[in-house]
Parts: sequence; structure tokens; C-alpha cells
Amino acid sequence: MALVDVPLSAALEHIMDRTDLSLAYDPEMVAGRTTFCRAEEVRPGELLACALKNTGLDYVRLSSGTYTLRPDARSRPLYAQVSGRVVDASTGEPLSGANVLLKGSGKGTAASSNGRFSFPRVKPGTHPIVVTHVGYQDQANTLQIRPEEKRHVGLSLSPQAVRASPIVVNGFEIQAPSDELAADVRTADQLTSSPQVGTPDVVQGLRSVAGVRLGDALSDVHLQGGGAGEQQFRLDGAPVFMPVSSGGVISPFSPFALNQVTVRKAGFGAEHGSALSGVIELDQRVAPSDERHLMARVDPLSVNVQGGGHFDINGGASGSWMLTGRHDLWDVYRPGSLQSLLDNWSTPDRFLLRTLRDPNAPTSASSSTKGDLSDSFTVGFTDLHGAVQVDFNDLSSLYLSFYRSANTFGTESVVGPGGSLLFDELEEGEGELGEGTDEEAEAPESPSEEGESEDQENVFTEAYRWRNRTGQISYEWVPGGRLFLSAQAWMSDYRLSRPVSLSQAPLSTDSTAQDVDTTISVQSEKFNKIREAGMRFQGTLAIGSGHQLSGAVATTWMQSDIALSVNPFGASPVRARQLEPIRWRAYGFLEDQIAFGDHVNLTLGARLTYLPGPNAVHGEPRLSLRYDRKTGIGQWAIRWATGLYRQYVHSFDVTTYNVTSLFPRVRYWLPIGAGQRPPESYHTAASVLYRPSETWSLRTEAYYKHQSHLLVLDYRESPSGKSPSKASSLPLQSADGYAYGGAATVTRTGEQLEVEAQYEYAVSRRRVPGRFSGRTQPVPWSAPHRVRLSLDLMPRPGWTVTARWQGVWGRRWGFRQAYYDFLAPDPQTRRVPPHDFSNPSAHRLPPTSRLDMGVTYVHEVAGLRLKARATLINALGRENVTEWGLKQVSGRDRYTRDSRQASPFTPSVSLQVTY
Repeated sequence: MALVDVPLSAALEHIMDRTDLSLAYDPEMVAGRTTFCRAEEVRPGELLACALKNTGLDYVRLSSGTYTLRPDARSRPLYAQVSGRVVDASTGEPLSGANVLLKGSGKGTAASSNGRFSFPRVKPGTHPIVVTHVGYQDQANTLQIRPEEKRHVGLSLSPQAVRASPIVVNGFEIQAPSDELAADVRTADQLTSSPQVGTPDVVQGLRSVAGVRLGDALSDVHLQGGGAGEQQFRLDGAPVFMPVSSGGVISPFSPFALNQVTVRKAGFGAEHGSALSGVIELDQRVAPSDERHLMARVDPLSVNVQGGGHFDINGGASGSWMLTGRHDLWDVYRPGSLQSLLDNWSTPDRFLLRTLRDPNAPTSASSSTKGDLSDSFTVGFTDLHGAVQVDFNDLSSLYLSFYRSANTFGTESVVGPGGSLLFDELEEGEGELGEGTDEEAEAPESPSEEGESEDQENVFTEAYRWRNRTGQISYEWVPGGRLFLSAQAWMSDYRLSRPVSLSQAPLSTDSTAQDVDTTISVQSEKFNKIREAGMRFQGTLAIGSGHQLSGAVATTWMQSDIALSVNPFGASPVRARQLEPIRWRAYGFLEDQIAFGDHVNLTLGARLTYLPGPNAVHGEPRLSLRYDRKTGIGQWAIRWATGLYRQYVHSFDVTTYNVTSLFPRVRYWLPIGAGQRPPESYHTAASVLYRPSETWSLRTEAYYKHQSHLLVLDYRESPSGKSPSKASSLPLQSADGYAYGGAATVTRTGEQLEVEAQYEYAVSRRRVPGRFSGRTQPVPWSAPHRVRLSLDLMPRPGWTVTARWQGVWGRRWGFRQAYYDFLAPDPQTRRVPPHDFSNPSAHRLPPTSRLDMGVTYVHEVAGLRLKARATLINALGRENVTEWGLKQVSGRDRYTRDSRQASPFTPSVSLQVTY
């Protein structure tokens, strides 16, 4: 008998037909196996042995004479491989972080960013499979696994309304609750649920994250006491250099293009990068469904449009796409409350300007305020998001995405007769001619006769214009059951232009005249350009059950330029070539995750960065430990982490003095200089999650940061008198500090009511040699006590009522930042009784309280989904003070505080239509 590549099941049937052999076996055991056998004139038992040779099976003869099959003890186990993908049942989107558990095998995994999972070594047999994801209904099925089978499983989960954050993937072993403690995740729905004016601001939506502090007017992001530029924003893995989020007027991203935002704070892992405070990762969504769709939304500030869909490619591949655009409506409609806010923040600080011109001004009669004031504003923003994902098969995909934006925020202030503010100073100043030039123009002559300015009109214009362009392409594939690989290339470009002009013109006696001869005109333009391109290769290897090794190598190339000066009309601004920034760097990381049983998980990691020049290699070790335990009183999860964190791209918020205070700071980005020591900080963080039931949870966290080396601007080298700065290099100095704090969050979720309460305590102090007598001072953005309450009520289908309240206590640095940066270093100006600007801790701001409310109604009809929303910002109309200035009491030689407020009472409505 000769059997050549014959299915084993057919061979056994043939043997039983040709002989009187009694054979019993499980058909699943022989399924998928083939046999090669050649035998002549042999006994039935020998013929059976020949057929089973090299199949991994053996036989046993029972006392009854019946033969039974069993696995061959001498052969390797005949493992199967199970892989698949988890998607949203209603939209078809992949579910990143979905938990997949093969019960009875002790194996579990978490789906990758594309929803894929893999079990490389599964024993044959029957295995119940359970899939879970926060916000979705659990699914349970049963798999019949054959020996050496390669089984692909498609799994889909149906959404279930809950408030809990999605689970963040930190490996592909069993997903544990402690993984949620490694980061805070906000989905697109959560980002857009809070009441806001106009298009929901992604940055404003992060207020609900413990440890995230936002500025009051310019919504700078501070993570757990860190500075505004000490965290990194990444969009689909590519860095984005974000200047400001202008108080909810201009937001950096369209929330409708995003899938989720992940905030990684103190103690984040080696895989997630190098930054002093943390990393904020934004992931764009592709198509929200397999069908084409179109969405349009109109609100008081902008119009938004989004399209997306699904497509098929010859050869079995398929893909999805998304395109989202947004444009401002400032020229069409300007909310009165917003106009009032801008008026308040653009009021000239004449005390500061006169004092900088003449240190004796605070006690001089010449400092009296003259001239009427009128302002006009320019607000403009346009952005475009796009993404395409192509799935070649279940184990490989290609993803391309881009983002570009153009933003303008400017003001023109007209000061009437007698209101000359800066022209005395310009007698010694020089105007810069153009962007990127070193040419200088002679300073114009100012009026020589005292009092001539009484018949002059001063026009001061300034603008903040920035542009972002980011693109990336990434490829992900699974070459084997144990290995995940990915490759990515990206480019990010940021351009900032800050044009400033000051002119003085005679008043026209003809009220109908259109042309006014300018007698004095000075222009200046400071700018910042930075471009980064890079490539990264990353892999994750499953060494064994509960043991995972990850690593990556990458390189980046950077090009930058800068023209920086704190005086808008100062000569010889600092340029990038004077600072010798590095042009490229190489880096990599290695991270080892080890599970000790079902309760303990240890992660050891390190990053290495190479910089050209001396002391070329910089290390950043990281360590984290997780513990999970389910008890009779609920589920417990604990995470502790520590590590060293460095930063290789500087971000400086440069305080400036201008006629208006609408732009108190200008943010510049610059790579670290050649031979410069990178800033560094040591983190220790601990967090605990307790869930006594499905509806209640308590999360606490605490952190400590030792900021051993920081780089800050030295304002002692900046102008405080008439002469502009002549510095030829950026005046930097080393500083140090520390930050610590904690937070507790209680959440209750239900079908109709979701409530969350949060208390946060934070302390951040820094010491800058030579400033404030060398004393350690609280940082200007410190908010020691914060309480936040949120409520989402669904009284009936289609209706949602939301309320968000926040109170803040304990803020210091009550006056405008420029008072401390420019006036405090000079003994002549540091005191204006009763105020001492060399002691910012003494200037305590009053507490703030803000309640935002909203009502949303959703209705579907004839294939259209209509969503209408009405909101009230600062519903109680509280006048929350953000900072003080000084103004002179009319006719008297003394000064009183002048308050600037945060967002006033603002009603808003929006309408969204999706097809």
C-alpha cells in the first residue's frame, strides 16, 4: 500500500476497510494532517504505525483489541496559531486595546492599534474566547482549535454607554485594570461633550484630566507643575509644535478629526519618548463606518465639514479615508461677549510701558494717562485633517495622515491725542526691516517740541500668526506569531511670525478724509521656524507567556531659525545661528515587560539619545511596577513608576512688553544647542484604582518631580530702561526646582446619570539664581487647590443635559508676568508701594468659580442625523480675575489695581448634520 500526501482521516478509513482493524479516534485530532506511507505484506498494527509516522500521533491497543489514537509523547506539541481582529459592530472601526482571553489556556492579549491580536502557541481543543472593551458589551464564543491550525477570527463588539475611559494598550498579555493607570484617555465624544463656545476645543477638553492645568486666557497646557513647553504633542506619532490655544477662540485641532487623546504624565514609560513633564498623543480617526458619510457643523465661531468612506482594492485589500476641514466665521459674526473679553485683554498697560521707558515714571507726574483708546481685532483660523488606511490583509496595514493649519490673532490699537506711549523710547531704538534680515533702519525722529503729541494719533498693531504642517506614513505587520513590527516616517513644520508696527499721524481736521499722512512709522517682525523629519523602526517580541520585549531605533533631522527680542522694536534680535542648535540626533529604547503570575507586572526600560559633540550619549532609565487583585469588596489596581526624563527641544515663553497685553508672551521652539546640557527631571509617581462595583470607581494618584536642571531666560540681561537689548546670544541660565501633588477622582456611571467629582492638590516651586534674592518661588502657573464636578443627565432618548463646574484656590503671581520679569530686577522699579514685585508669593489672586452648562438634542430622520446644542459658558456670570495691572488714579500720584477677567457669561448654539 502506498499513501502519498493523503489526508490522514482518509488513510485511516482506507486501512479499516482493507483490514479487520478496530480503530477509535476523535476526528478533530486527525483533521488537517496528511501522511506518507509505503508498506507491503505487514500486519494491521504495523500498517497503522506506518500511516501515523511523522504525524505527531501514536496509538494504544486496549485490552479489548481496539486501537485508539493519542498525541505522540516523543514529538513536539502540535500548537495552533489563532489571530484575528476586533472591530466596533456599528462603525467597523478597529478597537485598540480590546481584551481577548482564551479561557482555560491562561492566555490573554490586548488588540493593537489596528484592532489585531495573535496567540502564537495554542493547544488543540475547545477554547472559550471572551472579548471585552470599556464602553462595549462583552462577547463570548467557543473555538474548536485543530492541531497546527492557523485560525483567523473576526470579532465585533456593540457599543454600551459608559463614562469610563478606554483601556490603554501596554502589551499583549492579559489586559489588567492597572494598565488604565499608565495614562488618561479621552475619546472624541468626551472631548466634545463639555460646553464650549464654538467648535469644541481639544485642549479645553483636557481640563477633566487630573494634573492638567490650563492657562486662563492663553490656554497653555501644564502637566503636573511643568512649564507650558515641557510636554510634547504628537499627532499620529509625529510631533506638533503648538504655540497657544487662545482662550477657546482658536484651538489647534479639529476634534471631529480625532479618535482619542492620551495624556501620559509623571512616570511614563521608555517607549513614549523624552519630555520633562509628559506626552500628549492625539490619534486621528479614519472612516467612522464602512459607508460613505458627510458631516457639516455650524457654530458661532466656525464652520466644520467632514467626509469619509470605505473602498476596496483588487487583490482583497480594503481601506478607509477621512477628510476634515474647518474655517473661522469671524468676518461674518462676532459674539459680543467674546469681543468684550478681547477688549479687556487688549487694554494698554500704560503704567508698565511708561515705567520701562522711564524708571522714575511711577512717582512722576509725567506718567499721567492721556488719550482715548479704541481697538479692532483680527481672528482667523483654517485647518485640514486627512487620513487613509489600507488593510492589505489581516496581518498588515498602511496608514497615511496629514494635518495643516494657518492661524492669525491680531489687534490694532488707536490711542488718541496725548496718548503717546513709546516714541520717547524710539529715539534710541531701531526698527528691523524684514523677516530674516540683519539690515537696520535709522530710527525716525520724534516730535521735538514738547506737547506736539497732543495733536497726534498713535496706531499700534501686532499680530500672532502661526502655521503647522504635519504628515506621516506608517506600516505595521505581523511577520510571525510572536513578533509585531512597525516602521514610520514623519515631517513636521512650524512657522511663527509676529509682526509689530507703531505709527504716529496728525489728526485730520476733515472727518471725511480717507488718507492720513504718517509722520512716524516703525515696523518690526520677530519669527520662529522649526522643521523636523524623522524615521523610526519598532518591534515587539513575545518571548513567552507573560514576557514581552519591545524596542525601537530612530533618527531625526531638524532645521530651525529664530529672531527673538523682548523689545518689539529692539535692534539686533537673537538669531538661531548664534545659538548653534544641533541639526540631528539618534535615539532608541528597550523595554522588557515581565508578568509574575496573575497579579504582578514589572516593566524595565531605558532610552539612549546620541547628540553630536561632547558628552554625546544621554541615558534615561525607567521602571514601573503594577499590581492587580480582585477581592470580595471589589477590584484593586496599583501602579508605581520612576525614571529620569530629559528634553532635547527647547520651548521658551518669552515675556514681552507691548502697548497691549493681548500677547503677554511669545513661544519660541529651538533644538538644544551644541554642547548644552539637556534639561532633566526625576519622576516618582504612584496611583491606585478601586472599583467596588460596576458603577462606582475611585482613582487616586500622587507624584514628585525633582527638576535638577532647567534652562530659563535670564531677564536681567533684558532691557529695563530706554536702551534696547544688544545681546548677541540668548541669555539662558540654569535653574532647578521641584513639584509634587495628588488627586482623587470619584466616578459614578449609569444608563441615565453619570457624575464625577475630583479634587487636586499641586505644588510647584523653582529657584532661578540671581532672581528674587535666590529664593525658591512658586511657579506663575501654580494652582494649589482645584475642585471639579461634572454631570451628564439623559432624561429621555435623544436628550442630554451637561454641567461642568470648577473652582480654583491659592494662585500667586497676581500681577502680569512682565512686572516680575522686567521691573523686579531693577531696584528703581521693583517697588510701587504697597506692591513689591520681587516677592510674587505675596500677591494672591482671589478664588475662581466657573459653571458651564449645555443641552444637546439628537434626532435621526431619513438617513440624516441632526444634532443641536445650546450652551452657557460661565452661566453664573462670575468675574474671575486672571491677573492684575496697575493704573494711575486720575489726578493723583498713586496707583490702583486693574483686573483682567477670564471668560464672561457667553451663550452659544450649534447645529450639526451627518448623512
